[in-house]
Amino acid sequence: MYIWLLNFKKNLHTSNSSDIKEKTESVEELNEKELLSRAEQSFQTLHDLLKSEEKKAKKLRISFYFGGPGLYLNGCLLSFLKKDKTAFKQNLQDLLSYKSIILNSPDKFYKEILYGVSGYLHCLLKLQSLFQDHPDASDFHTDLSEHVTELVELIVNDGIRSYDPDGVDLKELPHDFRLVYDFHEREYLGGAHGLFGVLYTLLRAYQLNNDYFAKEKDGKFLITVKASLELLIKYQRKNGNFPTRFVEKGHDDAVQFCHGSPGAIHCLLLASKIFKGEDIGTKCLNAAVLAGENIWEYGILKKGFGLCHGISGNGYGLLELYKETDDKNWLYRAYCFALLKKDKHYTDEIAAYDFSDRFTTGISDYPFSLMLGLSGDICYYADCLFPENAR
Repeated sequence: MYIWLLNFKKNLHTSNSSDIKEKTESVEELNEKELLSRAEQSFQTLHDLLKSEEKKAKKLRISFYFGGPGLYLNGCLLSFLKKDKTAFKQNLQDLLSYKSIILNSPDKFYKEILYGVSGYLHCLLKLQSLFQDHPDASDFHTDLSEHVTELVELIVNDGIRSYDPDGVDLKELPHDFRLVYDFHEREYLGGAHGLFGVLYTLLRAYQLNNDYFAKEKDGKFLITVKASLELLIKYQRKNGNFPTRFVEKGHDDAVQFCHGSPGAIHCLLLASKIFKGEDIGTKCLNAAVLAGENIWEYGILKKGFGLCHGISGNGYGLLELYKETDDKNWLYRAYCFALLKKDKHYTDEIAAYDFSDRFTTGISDYPFSLMLGLSGDICYYADCLFPENAR
C-alpha cells in the first residue's frame, strides 16, 4: 500500500488537471517517511508471523495473495525503494526458495492464481516488470527468465496432462481442447480460480520473456494458449457473461472478478494486445467489449464493494477497457461505479443483504483487506483519477 500511495502522490503533483490539483493539498499529510516506516513495521510483523505459522502449517501457501511469496515480493519492493541491496537480495532469495518446493512436488499445489502456482509466478513477473520499468537501477536487476519459464513449462504441461494423460497432437487438437486446471476438483473459468486467471499469468510471462518463447520449436505454448482462448470465447453467453464452469448449463449469473465477465476482461484484453492483427486477437477484443457491457448492466452487486466479488473489482474491468480502447464511455461508467459508495440507497441495500458466506450481514469478513475490503476500494477510487496508470 505504501508503494501505491507514493505513486498516487506523484501522480497528483504532476497532473495537468486543475480539478485534481485543487485536491493535492489533501494528500500532503501522506508523509513519505512515515508511510515507509509503517510499511517496514508491517513487513517485520508479518515476517515474524509467517515464520511462526509456516512451522505449524500442514500445507505451504505459495501464492501472492495467500502465503510467503506475496510478503517477500513486497519485501523486495520495499528494499528497492530504500535502495537497500542487502535486504533486497535476502527477500529475493526467500522468494525464490519456494520455486524448488513447487517443482519438486507440483501435484501438491493448485495451478490457479489465488492460491496456486500461477499466483507464485505472478510475484516473479512483478519483479521482472519492475526491472523493465527502472532500467537505471542496474544494481538490483536479476535475471529471472529461467525461473519464470520453468514455471510456465510446469503450468502448461500440467494443463495438457489434465486434459489427457496420454498427451495431445499439437497439429490436430480435439475440438474441446483447453488447458485444464482444477480447484477443489472443479474446473472453473474465472479470474481467481479458473482458466482466465491462469492464462493471464501465462500471457504476461510471454509478454515479458518473448525471446525465450520465440525459440520454442514445437510452438506448444502458443498453440495451447490460443486454443484455450478460442474455447473460452465459445462459452461466452449472449449477455456477455461467462459460466462459472465448463458445462453447457453452467451457473452464469455471477458477475464478479472471481467468477464471471469481470475476471475475463483482463486476460482477453492482454491477449488482444499480444495477438493484435490475428483473428484470435480480434475475437478476444470483441469478447472483452461484450463482457464490459455485461458488467455495466449487471455489475452492481448487493455483496458490496471489494475486488474479489464486489463493485470495485467489477469497476476495474471498465477501467481496463478504457485504457485499451480510449473510449471515454468506459471511463464514465467506471466513475459511476465508484460514486455508488456515496449512494445511501445502495449502501443500505448492502447493509441489509444476507450473504450466506459472511459472518456478519452487510460487513466484509476482512473489511480492511486488499481483495475483500477497504484497501482494494481505495486503490480503485484513486485509479479512477489516473486511469492510464491503473493496474
